[in-house]
Amino acid sequence: MVLDSMIILKEKFSFNYDAGEYWALKILGKSWKRWKYDLRTKYLVSKKLKKELLENTPPEVDDVQWSKFIDHYQSDRMKETSEKNTVKRKKLQINHTGGTKSNQRRAYEMEAELRRPVCRAEVIVTTWLRKDETYSTKYAENMAVSLYRFFTQL
Repeated sequence: MVLDSMIILKEKFSFNYDAGEYWALKILGKSWKRWKYDLRTKYLVSKKLKKELLENTPPEVDDVQWSKFIDHYQSDRMKETSEKNTVKRKKLQINHTGGTKSNQRRAYEMEAELRRPVCRAEVIVTTWLRKDETYSTKYAENMAVSLYRFFTQL
């Protein structure tokens, strides 16, 4: 599947294949992951039986692939994995809200905006903030306050 995609890319586009192949595969992987997530949330969340799901195959998905997709996400192994991940997420004391931006890039942008060097802790604290500038959890807020107190005493 991935090799077929690379052949199509090489036929359609011209780019530096040494650097571009890694980038293209990374983008394809992210797009594929997002596509599967969209299918799951749109069609499989309803907890319907396989027969009902097969009757409503998305128009852009092949029937055989849709059947395998359903089998995978309704398998005992996948259900077990999902339950484990749900338990792990509930144990998190601080939710990361930084998205896919790297902390190095975030630090660079903060330094440009603040016009001063920033420390690693400042960067990490920004990943605990939601878009509305509130902390993701009370624990995150308490940790941020403790860090700021510590750094102001230095």
